[in-house]
Amino acid sequence: MRARAMRLIILAGALLLVTLARHLLVAPPAVDPDHPFDTARVMESLTRVLGDDLPHMIDSDQSDIVIERWLREIRDAGFTPEVDDAFHCNVSWGTVCGRVRNIGFWVGAPGDNAIMLASHHDSVAAGPGAADDGMGVAASIEIARHYAEHDRPRPIYVLITDGEEIGLLGASRFVAHSPVAPRIGAVISLEARGNRGTATMFETSRPNGRDVHSLHPSGTLRPLSNSMAADIYEMMPNGSDVTEYLALPIDAANFSMIGRYAHYHSPQDTVANLSPRSVFHVGASAMGAVEGFMAVGANGAEGSKIYSDTLRRGVVTLPSWTRWPVLGLALVLCGAAALRQSEGRWRALIAPPIMLAAGIAAAIVAAIVIAAIRPEASYGLSHPWALRGLYCTAALLAAFAVARWLYRPSGRRAALPGAWVWVIAIGLIAAKLLPGASIMFVVPGGFAAIGAMWMLAGRGRAGGWFFAAATVVFLLLTQPLIPLAEDALFIEVSAPFVLFTLIALITALPLIWHKPGGSRPVIAGLAIATLGFGIAAALVPAYTAEHPQNVTLVHFAGDGIDGSHYRIDRDRGEPLPDAMTETAPFAKSDAEGASWPLRVASAPPMRRDAVETEIMETGNETQDGISIRLRSSDTDRLGLRLLLREEGENISYADDSLARIMSVGGFALPDDGAQRISCMGRSCRDITLIVTPIPDTTLRIDDIAYGLEPQSTALLNTRPVEATPRQWGDRRTLRRYVPLPSE
Repeated sequence: MRARAMRLIILAGALLLVTLARHLLVAPPAVDPDHPFDTARVMESLTRVLGDDLPHMIDSDQSDIVIERWLREIRDAGFTPEVDDAFHCNVSWGTVCGRVRNIGFWVGAPGDNAIMLASHHDSVAAGPGAADDGMGVAASIEIARHYAEHDRPRPIYVLITDGEEIGLLGASRFVAHSPVAPRIGAVISLEARGNRGTATMFETSRPNGRDVHSLHPSGTLRPLSNSMAADIYEMMPNGSDVTEYLALPIDAANFSMIGRYAHYHSPQDTVANLSPRSVFHVGASAMGAVEGFMAVGANGAEGSKIYSDTLRRGVVTLPSWTRWPVLGLALVLCGAAALRQSEGRWRALIAPPIMLAAGIAAAIVAAIVIAAIRPEASYGLSHPWALRGLYCTAALLAAFAVARWLYRPSGRRAALPGAWVWVIAIGLIAAKLLPGASIMFVVPGGFAAIGAMWMLAGRGRAGGWFFAAATVVFLLLTQPLIPLAEDALFIEVSAPFVLFTLIALITALPLIWHKPGGSRPVIAGLAIATLGFGIAAALVPAYTAEHPQNVTLVHFAGDGIDGSHYRIDRDRGEPLPDAMTETAPFAKSDAEGASWPLRVASAPPMRRDAVETEIMETGNETQDGISIRLRSSDTDRLGLRLLLREEGENISYADDSLARIMSVGGFALPDDGAQRISCMGRSCRDITLIVTPIPDTTLRIDDIAYGLEPQSTALLNTRPVEATPRQWGDRRTLRRYVPLPSE
C-alpha cells in the first residue's frame, strides 16, 4: 500500500513540477558569440538608433530622426537604401491613413523569386519600440550583412515598413504600389510581443509545405513552432504586416519573441530591457529560415503540413491528410484492445472522460473563484506560478477523486487502451476544428496504435512500453506549447489548458497503479497544495515595477462637454493607485460619446485650439461631394466619423444611409468610401476630405495630441512605477461636431 501511494504521489508531483517549470523548456538559448548572427553588433546598433528611449510614431518629428539613423546604419553596412514616401490609406483594418516612409534595399543584385526580410521602424506613442520592432530592423540588417558576403541561390530584399502599429499601413502600401512586390517569393517577418522570451514561428502561408521546410536546415537554431499555434493565430482578430503580404502569392514565416507582455507597447520597451538571448534566438532562427527557403526554392514541394518542433532539437512534420487514417486506425485498435479485456472494460472506458471533465471543471471553478476575489484585471501578471499551480492541483485533485471512485487497477489492461480511446477521440475533434492541432495526437496516437496491436496479440508488457512512449511523446509535443498560449492568451484564462496535463494523467495512471488502494495520501496532498496555491493566487501582488498596471490617462474636452475631464483609457474597472485617486477622485460616469460608463475626474481646462474646419466646395472635376479642409497646429491623430443628426440634434451611430468619406488627402478610398477613418501624423494637420452629400449629416472630429499638458503634472507625478501608460499613451482629445451641408 505504501509503495502504491508513493508511486501515485510521484506521478502527481511530476505533473505539477512539469506545470511549474515548463516555461524553462522554451527559454531562449544562450547567445553564441561564434554564430554568424552577431547579437552584440545588433544591440550596439539598437543603442545608437533608439538609445534615447523616445517613441517615434508614424510621421512625427522623432520618426524623422529614427529614420535617418536607420538609413545611416544601412549605408554603413554597405547597402543602398531607397525610401518610398507617400500618403496612403489601408481599408483592411477600418480605414487608416497617413504618410508612410518605407525603407527597402537589395542584398546584391535584384531578382525575381526573392526572399524578403520584413520588419517595421515605427513605434506606438507610449513606448520607444526597442523590441517592437527595433529588434527586427537591426536583426534584418545584420542578416543582410551576413548574406552580402556569401553566394545566394535566391535574391534577398530587406523591407522596413512604416505605420505598422496604426494598421499595417506601410505593408499595405508596399503590396499595392511597390514594383518590388511582384518579385517576392517568400517573406520572413521579425516581430515582438514583449521584450523577451523564445522565438516563435506563429504564422505561415496557406498551403504551408515550403514554409515548414524553412524550419529544417541542419546546423541552425529553430524557433518554437507548432501548426496548432498557426491555426489559432489565423482565427484571432490580430494582424501583422504579414497579413498584408499574404495577398501576394508567397511563402511566409512570421517570427516573434513572446514574453514579458507587461513591457509590450509601453515605456519599458527599451534597449536596456531587451533580452539579448531573445534577440539572438529570433535573429538566428530567421537566418536559418533564409537557408531553408533558399534550399527549397519557389518550386519545391508544397502541400499542407502538420508540424511541431521537439524542444527545438528537430521538427516532426507530416502531410495534413495523414491525421485521418492514423487517428482512425488508432481509435479502432485501442477500442478493440479495451473491449477484448474481460475485467473492468466498461469502467476503463467510462472513467477517463469523467476524470477529464471533473479536472477541467475544477480548474475553471478555481479560476472563477480567484477572479471573483481579485479586483485587478491582470492579477496573474507578476506571479503566474500561483495560478499555474492552482489550476494544476485543482484539476489533479478532482481527477484523482474520480479515479478513487471509478477506476479499478485490476483492470489496467483495459484501462490503458481505454484511456487512449478518449485521447484519440479528442484528437479527431481537434483534427476537424483545428487541423494543425492534430500533430499533438497523431504521433502519440501512432505509438498507442502499436501498443494496442501488441495487446491484441497477447503481449501486454510490450504493449505497455509503447503506451508509455505515447504518453512521453504527448508531453514532449504539448508542454512547450502551453507557455506560449499562456503568454498569448493570458494566464488568467488559461485554466482549460489543464486538459493536456490530465491526458498525461489518465494515460500514465494504468502504467503505475496496479492494485487498489494508495490514493488517499495523494488526494490529501493535492487538497493541501490546492489550498496553498489558492491562497497565494489570491494574495500575491498583481503589479510590480517589472510587471506594471496599465493606467493610461486621456484629457478630454469638446462640444457638449461641461468643462474638461480625465478618462482612464481602456478602463477595465480595476482599482487605480491610491495616490492618483487622492489627487483626482475618479468616479463612474456616463461620459459623452462613450458606449459604457467610464471613470472620470475633473481636469483643468485644456489649452489646445480646436481643429479649424472649412467647407471648400461642393464637388470637383473628378468627384461629386463636399470638400472639407481640416487644419490644426498640433494634431497627432484625427478620428473622423460621420453621424446622423436626428430630431432634437440627437446623434445616431448606426445608420447605413449615412454619407461616406470618399477621399482623404487626395487619396481616393476604394469601393463606396468609409464612414469612419483615422488619420495619423503631421500630414493630418492640414488635410482635405471629400464627403458625399447626404442630408442631416454631422462630422465628428476627435483631435488627438500625444502627451498631457503641464497642468497635469501633479496627477502624473502620483502615478507609481507599478503603473504605466500603454499603447497610444497619455493624450489630449478635443471633440467637435460639425454639421455638413447636404449639397
